[in-house]
Amino acid sequence: MKPFTKIFLAPALLLAFLAACDDDESTVLEITDEPSVIVINQGLMGGVSGTLDLLTLNDGVYTPSYKSLEGTPENIVECGGYIFVPQYERSAVAVFDKSSLRAVGSIAVPTPQSVCTDGNQVFAVGADSIFRINATSLEVEQKDTVGHTAYASVCANGSVYVAIGRGLGQEEGGNFLAKVNPATLQREYIVVGLNPYNQIATDDAGNVFVVCTGNYYDIPSAVYKVSSSGTATNVCPGTYIDVCDGVLYVVGRTSTFDDVWNERSSCTYQTYAASTGTLLSDDFLSSASERPVAATFVKVNPSGGDIYVGENGLTESGTVSYTSAGSVYRFDAGGEVIAKYAAGVNPYAMLFVNRRVANQ
Repeated sequence: MKPFTKIFLAPALLLAFLAACDDDESTVLEITDEPSVIVINQGLMGGVSGTLDLLTLNDGVYTPSYKSLEGTPENIVECGGYIFVPQYERSAVAVFDKSSLRAVGSIAVPTPQSVCTDGNQVFAVGADSIFRINATSLEVEQKDTVGHTAYASVCANGSVYVAIGRGLGQEEGGNFLAKVNPATLQREYIVVGLNPYNQIATDDAGNVFVVCTGNYYDIPSAVYKVSSSGTATNVCPGTYIDVCDGVLYVVGRTSTFDDVWNERSSCTYQTYAASTGTLLSDDFLSSASERPVAATFVKVNPSGGDIYVGENGLTESGTVSYTSAGSVYRFDAGGEVIAKYAAGVNPYAMLFVNRRVANQ
């Protein structure tokens, strides 16, 4: 144990110190909760570095490029006072203090595609394996093979669900969710649609929803629901999803290309009952004065119901740009635009977090 050191002040110095404290009461710092939104911009692999943007909800201030993130960041979770960001090209999971957002460590994981948490520990998915990370020591405790090409992951029902897609040159498989025991990393497999990729979510009832992207020509993208009992059903078409308060939010993005591969996109915005799959709204942004046409994610704040949608950058002619700054739209629960923020290149994921900050 480190010895305790006593410090004695001369009387005159002590009086001066106390007077200074008395005269400067305004410098006393108050620690408060700052509800915030962290946006992960993926950048462009091999060309544009990713960035972390910060939105403070009390004052509505959005700070783009608050922090640089190398290595193609994939998503973000919070656990144990830290936030974890997998960085694909760096083969590492970066760790930041959730309040200060200062870097505190880096955990080696080969080509990580995602991280998820059960609130006590963190699971990273990279290459064909799953890694259990101690959220206190920030070290990998255990790893095991999970599937040929592992992508998105989420914790639900006391298990970790991992999307297993089809890799380059692979002609079979690629249509499973691995249900992994968090203690042993042993797994079983649930058949879903082809190529479950980067979109996965869960509701309070333990249902898991995953977007299966198909094969881009004769098997379209579809949202599959896996119940807590393991039954998988095709719910609806879709590209990006989130679940909040029993409602499944689904964004469908379609694109067309001209002769020189300029891309134009359009999006649909629907909601479904998570429990039954019943269509609730054919357009949850019907009252919006402006909406994203090239969406990259949808996220709903469980506190208040605000809806956030990312968008790729657009050229002056309206075609999609993967090298220019994108946007993040914020809508209220009724679909009215609250704000549109200038984000980084390819806004890709979001996290709602209460940061502890010092106010003077």
